[in-house]
Amino acid sequence: MKIFGINNSYNSPLFGSRKQEIREADKLQRKARAEFPMLSQSYADDIYLSNRYGSKNQSRLERITDMMYKKIKLMREMAEFPSYYKIDIPEEEKSIPYIVNLNMIRQLKLGNCKENAMAAMAVLTANGYFNSDRVELMYKMDFINKKTGELEARKLYPMDHSFVITDMQKGNKKGEQNYVIDPWLGFADGKEGAIARFKEIYKKRDYFEAESFMRNMFRCDKRLSREELEEQYEIRTGFYFKKTEPDMTREQKEYLGLYAREVYKNMSV
Repeated sequence: MKIFGINNSYNSPLFGSRKQEIREADKLQRKARAEFPMLSQSYADDIYLSNRYGSKNQSRLERITDMMYKKIKLMREMAEFPSYYKIDIPEEEKSIPYIVNLNMIRQLKLGNCKENAMAAMAVLTANGYFNSDRVELMYKMDFINKKTGELEARKLYPMDHSFVITDMQKGNKKGEQNYVIDPWLGFADGKEGAIARFKEIYKKRDYFEAESFMRNMFRCDKRLSREELEEQYEIRTGFYFKKTEPDMTREQKEYLGLYAREVYKNMSV
């Protein structure tokens, strides 16, 4: 699959550097998969509940994937409310996201894309890539006012997928977060390449449902007819990476990296 189109940049030093950074990013996503191996309920749903396994085994396989989902959901609840579940955490770790999650992932070896993204954050911070963030994949619809040419509203539709973006700069260096590390799908790529992959994964009906939902939301807000909407607005669509809330501070990321190196040991890439 050609991602960047046909041009002369393949022979340029800048493109060579970019290719090297993507190779380094891929090493990081492979390390995340190796250090935090986990079974994914959502993958199991896709594979085991397909028709090729026949209706005879359907109910048994549904019970297995349902049990996996319940365990993953419980893991997330325990990490979010450790006091309620009487999980003893050192005081200095209470404000650091993902530590409880990572320990449960290592123990139970279960997780979906969210848990894979957390594993990637641990590996990135352990290796000094602090300008990294976990994001959710959204489908966006921008409503551009035809008279003013300005963006008047943006609607976001969740595509139910989580991964990490980074600038591939270590330490205090800081650049654009133009690299995607996605251990759940098993790839690392530049932002444009990642979007091309997501376009291949999601079907036209996903876009149709998202756009229909967001159009109706906007029309209800503005009380517009379909004709008025098309007359007054230009609509632009595409993927959008939304950072999860709350964002981690630099200090929290440094602590997470230190914790990952000390507790999990084999984190260097």
